[in-house]
Amino acid sequence: MNFNSIGYLSCACILIKAPITHCFNNKFNKLFQKTIIEINITGHKIMPVYIHLANLFIKKSAVENKYEGGIVKFREDFFISGDNYNQEDNELFSIAKMNTDEFDLDYLFSKGLDYEVNLHTSIDFTIKSRYGDYEWRCDWINDNNLFAWHINANANLIAKAIALGNLTMDKIEEMFKKKEKPFATIV
Repeated sequence: MNFNSIGYLSCACILIKAPITHCFNNKFNKLFQKTIIEINITGHKIMPVYIHLANLFIKKSAVENKYEGGIVKFREDFFISGDNYNQEDNELFSIAKMNTDEFDLDYLFSKGLDYEVNLHTSIDFTIKSRYGDYEWRCDWINDNNLFAWHINANANLIAKAIALGNLTMDKIEEMFKKKEKPFATIV
């Protein structure tokens, strides 16, 4: 394991060493979400999207071309930028839940997105658990277990997401103490 990918998290007087993508606690998740909300309020798009416990990633082009009511209706239906963890960037929508079995795939299918019930697969969306893999792979998405992005995303933004994924927890904490917002840089 690369030293740069190790995070240090002090919890109940125990020092835990783990990959940074596995040791974000509620304190840091709240800081990330606050940053996400602040960026959305200013009208910037987040790229790449932060990976929560359970994620439904949907190609924005599929929503635009297939979803009944298009992007505007999708945002209304899923409260994008509302009081939740749902997000969007230039190429993706990300719907967040606690568990992967909470997503209503039949609803997406009824609204026009492709979903093969018998094969449990889609070309328009995929599901990923933070601590697991995708339920089915799509060739249009990639991630570093902290952020996910469309393969056509801006290369500079992908590089920033990868660099942030390599930060140690002590470095992140130091940046927040200095009032820096390391996760606001991905805009």
